[in-house]
Amino acid sequence: MRRQRIGILGGTFNPIHFGHLQSAEKAGDILQLDRVIFIPSGIPPHKDTSNLVDGIDRYRMVALAVMDRDTFCVSPMEIDRPGYSYTHDTLLRLRMKLGKKVDLFFLLGSDMVSGLPEWQGYPEILSLASFHLMPRYNGISSTIIRRDRRQGKAVYSYVPFKVGEYIMKKGLYS
Repeated sequence: MRRQRIGILGGTFNPIHFGHLQSAEKAGDILQLDRVIFIPSGIPPHKDTSNLVDGIDRYRMVALAVMDRDTFCVSPMEIDRPGYSYTHDTLLRLRMKLGKKVDLFFLLGSDMVSGLPEWQGYPEILSLASFHLMPRYNGISSTIIRRDRRQGKAVYSYVPFKVGEYIMKKGLYS
């Protein structure tokens, strides 16, 4: 019997956009993943949080973005945990919950790899999951989306429609 293959895609998702979804789809195809779990970070230790919207809003946007995709799901595990969100802690919890009969693949943006040795729990995190580097697709970034919103522009070309509606309705990033 084939072992279950689960991808883990963490990030601030501030907001989630088509680039995140395309990267997860590509990784799913290449790695033959059964499921990709999106895990929005609570308080990221290595990022400026001054432009970070509330974790519940980021979780809800990810949930809206993945709701129509059978192999994608979202977990609030980092948002629900107090303090900084460390990949080490998340992978340990997932490994304990899912056991050894599941292969975990941590999906990492290629722009993050140079800082990996500075992450808490490095190099142990490399033994908790296989790391897979993902290129950035379409040049989309959350920074561009937030900039465009501050300028009063709509964001529907960057994000799934339901996410765009949520951003507009809540007045996020404006």
